[in-house]
Amino acid sequence: MNLAKKSSAYSAQALAVVRQRFSTAISGGDAAGAGRLIDELLAGQRSLLEIYLEVIAPALVRIGGSWCRGDVGVGEEHLATQIVIEQMDRLRSLFVPPEPRSPYRVLVACVEGEQHFIGARMVADLCLSKGWAVVFLGPDTPTSALVEMAKRRHVQLVAMSVTMEQGMGHVQRVLDELVGLSPAPNVVLG
Repeated sequence: MNLAKKSSAYSAQALAVVRQRFSTAISGGDAAGAGRLIDELLAGQRSLLEIYLEVIAPALVRIGGSWCRGDVGVGEEHLATQIVIEQMDRLRSLFVPPEPRSPYRVLVACVEGEQHFIGARMVADLCLSKGWAVVFLGPDTPTSALVEMAKRRHVQLVAMSVTMEQGMGHVQRVLDELVGLSPAPNVVLG
């Protein structure tokens, strides 16, 4: 095994350990511990993408699974979510340039009825970190408001988030209205 492969394998192993520790911290309501782990990742020069996709997202999936199994209650799940939101706010302040560097405009929103917004916030933050102009509308965005903002802001991309099957009707209504815009924006659904 050459040195480069050995180094990346250690990095992947170290990242897995931090991922587990972060998950334990947020599950236990340990905001300070979660912050220290994010600090470790920053000191190791991990990118925002790596932190979001390799640490925070899997930790949220784990806490969501624990909630579904009844291992944790709604209060613990909400506390973990708030700890993650605080860390994301901090990371955004470190990785996002003060002004967009690109004329590319993106609208990110959760469809009407959708309360789970952290994935959408991650998408918005990653676009912001690339210097794109981002309009983030957050959770439970009424269809008419989403379409109106896409029109008013002349966005090139609309990224919509939905987690529940019931939201697919709202997605279809948004799509039906967005195709009528000139020019119609590209759409990403997650």
